[in-house]
Amino acid sequence: PDLAATLASRPILEINMLPLTLSSPALFLLLVFRTNSAYGRWWEARKVWGSIINTCRDSARMSLAMIEQNEIKEQAVSQVAVFSRVLKYHLREPSDQAEALLRSEIAPILKPEHTEKIMNSKHKPMTLCGLMSDTIHEAAEGLTTVERLKLDQSVTLLVDYLGMCERIVKTPIPLVYTRHTARFLSWWLVFLPVCLYDQLPNNLLLVPVTAILAFFLLGIEDLGNQIEEPFSILPIEVMGDGISGSIFEALEMNTGEPKEFYGKPP
Repeated sequence: PDLAATLASRPILEINMLPLTLSSPALFLLLVFRTNSAYGRWWEARKVWGSIINTCRDSARMSLAMIEQNEIKEQAVSQVAVFSRVLKYHLREPSDQAEALLRSEIAPILKPEHTEKIMNSKHKPMTLCGLMSDTIHEAAEGLTTVERLKLDQSVTLLVDYLGMCERIVKTPIPLVYTRHTARFLSWWLVFLPVCLYDQLPNNLLLVPVTAILAFFLLGIEDLGNQIEEPFSILPIEVMGDGISGSIFEALEMNTGEPKEFYGKPP
C-alpha cells in the first residue's frame, strides 16, 4: 500500500499542448505542400503523355494520308507506333532485363537494322526520332513542301515532349525537403501521446487516438512519396498498347489488308 501510494503521488510525465498546437500548422503546411508538389508532377506527366498519344496518332494519320510508297508508309507508321515503348524504358531505371524487354517489343515491328541502331544507342528516343526524320526524307519525292513540314513538325513535337518527360524525371522534389518533413512528422508523433495524456476523458483512448492520427498523417506523407515519381505508377504500358493498336488498325484500313510489318505486332 505504501508503494502504491508513493507511485500515485509521483508526477506523471506530460507536456503542455501549446507547443504541439503551435507547431501543427507548420507541419500540416509542409505535408500539404509536399503532397501538392508530388501531385503536380503526376498531373504534368499525365498531360505530357496524353499529348504524346495524340501526336503519335496524328503523325500516323498524316503518314498514311500523305506518303504514297507503301514500304515507306509502313516504315513511318511502325516507327511512330514504338515511340511510346522506347520512351517508357528510357524514363525508368536501366537494366539488362529492361533492355531485353524493349528489344522483344520493338524487334517484331521495326526493321532489323533500325532495331539494332536503337538498342546500341545511349539515347534511344532521340535515335528513333532521327530514324523518323530519315524516313520523311526518303518519302520527300512524293511529298509537297507543306506535307513534309507537317510531318517534320510532328517529330519536333515528340522531341519537345521527350524533353518535358526528362525534366520531370531529372528534377525531383529536393531531398532535404522530403527528409525535413519526415523528421518533423516523426518527432511530432512521438510527443503527441505525451501531450494528449491529460487531455482525454479516458487514458485507454490514448493508444487508439494516437494510432489513428499517426495512420492518417503518415498516409498523407506516404502518398506524396508514391506519386512523386509519376512514370513508375502511370499505366503507360496500357496507353502505349492503345497507341500501337489504333495505329495498326488505321494502317490495315488504309491498305485494305492485314500487315505483318517486319514480324508480327505484339
